[in-house]
Formats: sequence, structure tokens, C-alpha cells
Amino acid sequence: MAAQNDDSQRNGVLLGDFPPINEIYDRESGRAMLIPGLPLPPSAPGEDAIRMGIIDSGVMADHPQLTTLIVAEKAFAGSETVDRIGHGTLVALQSVRNHADPEIQKLLGDKFSYPAIVSARVTDDFGVPNVDAVIAAVDWIASQRVKVANLSLGFLGEADEYTDLCEAIARHPDIFFTAAAGNFGPEVKVYPSACSIKNLMSIGEVRGGIPAESSGQGQIYAPTDLPFFTFWEYYLDLGNQAAQERDFSKARENYHRSIEAENNVGALFQLGLLDIYDNDLASAEGYLVSALGLEPTLAILHAHLGIVRFMEGRFEEAEIHLRKALELDTGDQMAAFNLGQTLLNLNRPREAMDFFEQLRNRNPDYPRLNDAIAAATARLDSELQE
Repeated sequence: MAAQNDDSQRNGVLLGDFPPINEIYDRESGRAMLIPGLPLPPSAPGEDAIRMGIIDSGVMADHPQLTTLIVAEKAFAGSETVDRIGHGTLVALQSVRNHADPEIQKLLGDKFSYPAIVSARVTDDFGVPNVDAVIAAVDWIASQRVKVANLSLGFLGEADEYTDLCEAIARHPDIFFTAAAGNFGPEVKVYPSACSIKNLMSIGEVRGGIPAESSGQGQIYAPTDLPFFTFWEYYLDLGNQAAQERDFSKARENYHRSIEAENNVGALFQLGLLDIYDNDLASAEGYLVSALGLEPTLAILHAHLGIVRFMEGRFEEAEIHLRKALELDTGDQMAAFNLGQTLLNLNRPREAMDFFEQLRNRNPDYPRLNDAIAAATARLDSELQE
């Protein structure tokens, strides 16, 4: 075993970028970074759930997507078990991300369970991990029947300085450990990632689909830029999923929750679309006007408000919004078609034909375009005969 150095030489760093803790979870405001699709909160782990060790800065057990998953926690450094840095909480969220995948849940069926998280805090109150604390934590999680464990931390130096750390991991072959490869480039080794052990895998960092320049050398590489949502984004996403499944009642419920969390264009627009579908034009108008109050230069909002005005027979107002939509987005084919239809209803068939012809040059297969051109042609012929 390597000779013991003083504490400062046995200290390491938490690896990977992470935001301030009040962005990950702020108890006072309730603001949180959320994994898309993971329930609030998840159902408690079953008896046969995989027990997952997080050896890090602790975990905020009251985070809305983790509060049911923490089954054991212990501090081996610092003054308490709770995460005061945010790193361990973020790692825990990333570690359960795949469990939000509907395809994985469907594949496992009745055997699916969210993981049981065992949290070992190994950092001091400033977020600095210590080798001796990590070694003690490794032995402790083994006593907690953990099967997989994550170490997103590292220690710089030579291999013989960390023999005891590598040996601690190796003496628990029934646990599969993953360790971050570091932030210092592919030529710099960090431990325990650089330990040559059968039950440990080194994980490098992928950004934008390619290994990050700052990443250490990993046996495999994993993305670190997968999205987190705020509450309004989370419920907007759930609403969109429900709408795709044609569960419009559930979609509405989630869009309203999104707006309650924060007034936003996405949920207002989607509610407007649902109202157009239901032919509730007054309500659709209200949502679209509210959305335009937030984003007055968003072409799609003008295009759909133009549709509502058209359906209400308010053709002059429809023209204004559809022209504005095309001014903001010249490639908006729906707005071009509907503007042509609006002009027909305003008895301006030649102007309507101009828009239909331009659209045919772009997309000759646009739905109902041939019928619209035929109607405009008939109107022009009628005018000539008069």
C-alpha cells in the first residue's frame, strides 16, 4: 500500500461542469433542473430495484425527482450528508436519466423499477473530495448491497500514490464502478479512472457528438450535454407527448401546469391549436393574442391568428396577420395559402392567384392548392365575362 501523504496531497476535485446549486434545486423558490419524462416524484424503488451508489458531494434528497429514490446516505467528510455543492445531485439525476425512457420501461415491463440511490458524501464543506473518505465510502456502499456505483471525481498524481484507492474498488468485484476520466485532456491520468481494474470503467465526455477536447481518455464516452428542463419546459414537454398520443385532455392539463409555472409562448400556442381543433375560436384567439404579447415577431403566431380570423369571417384582420406572418417568414407556405384564400373571400382573385402561383412554384403538391387555383381561375373568368 502506498505511503500516506498529508491531507492536502490526498485531496482531489469534482469532475465535469456543473451549475450553481440554486439552479439545480432552490428550496425557497422551488426552481429545479428536471429530467424530461421522469415523474415528479418517481415511484419508490421496488424491493428488487438496482441499488446505485453515488460517491460524491452528497445528494439533495428533497429534489423533486429524487426525493423518493434515496434509500441510504452517509457522510465520510464534511459536516452533514446533504449536498451543499450541487455536483452529487446532478450526478444522481444523470444516473437515473435512462429510467425516464419509455422504451426502456416498456422493455422491462413489470420488472421495471426506478433505482434505489445510496449516497456517500466524500467532500468537505467546500466541495473537495478526499481519498481516505472515498475509500471508506467504497467499503460502506458494499455493505449497502450496491450493484453499480459512480465516481465523478478524481485525484491527480502517480499510480503508486493511489494503490489503496484502486485496491478498495478491486476488493468489491460484485460492484460495477464507473469513474469520470477527468477534465484535463487525454494525456492526463486521474484516479480512480486510471486504475486498471476489471470492475471499473473509465467514462470520457462527449459534447455535440464528439469527445470533448478537455476529456480524459475513457474506455467509453458519454454525453454530458443532454437537456434538463425547468418546470414550465417539463410540463410543456409532457403536454406535447400527450397531444401526440391524442390524449387532448391530458395535454391541456399539462399545458396549463406549464403556464402556472411560467407564462410561456409554447403552452399558450398549443392551447390555441387545441381550441382551433375544437372550433372554440374565442378561446383560441385569447391564447394566441396572449402569446403574441410575449413574442410579437413570431411568424407562426400571426399565421394561426390569421386562421382564426379567417374562420370567424373577419377577413380584413386575417389578411393583416397572414401578411405579417409572411413578412416575418417568407417561406411560410401555410400562411401563403391561407392569405390566398383570404383574398379570394375579399373578392381579390388576381392577388389570390399571385400567391397560389408562387406557392405552386415552391410546392406543387401543397394540399388543396389545385382546387384553390381552380376557384381563383373561375372567379377571374367570371370577372372577364362581366
